[in-house]
Amino acid sequence: MPLSKFEALVLMALAREGPLTITGIRRHTGISPSAVYTAVRGLRVKGLVVEEQEKDFPFRRFITATEKGLKVAGLLRDVEKLLQGG
Repeated sequence: MPLSKFEALVLMALAREGPLTITGIRRHTGISPSAVYTAVRGLRVKGLVVEEQEKDFPFRRFITATEKGLKVAGLLRDVEKLLQGG
């Protein structure tokens, strides 16, 4: 299954920053809330991220890259470097 542009942006942000809320992902990627939700859903189906909810108030949901997700993000970084001539 190929990654969409927004899935790649979200995955790269999670690999770089660690676990983030939907709002945090929006801040780091600049993409719309609906695009973030769609990307997270696609990444979850692919097994590249997991969602966890805090047990205490304010019960935020954090999105975290899985081990597989971190490997894919590393490959994306390598491709990015190659395309930039490095």
